[in-house]
Amino acid sequence: MPTSTYLAKYATEVLATAQRLLDVHVLTLAGGCRACATRQPCDAYLAASAIFASYHRLPRRRPGASVADRP
Repeated sequence: MPTSTYLAKYATEVLATAQRLLDVHVLTLAGGCRACATRQPCDAYLAASAIFASYHRLPRRRPGASVADRP
């Protein structure tokens, strides 16, 4: 019998919020957060990543999002 995965509305909302956090708190190639200007992954990035891990899901990635800022 095939199994399927169903996410409740609450879970999809939580994952959507976590995705928005990851979209803002992008890690640059230099290893820091673009939004917080910290040299390491910020707390918001780590929290959003933990949410995806707890649901056994992967966030959407945007090609070129982590490109180093140009002057």
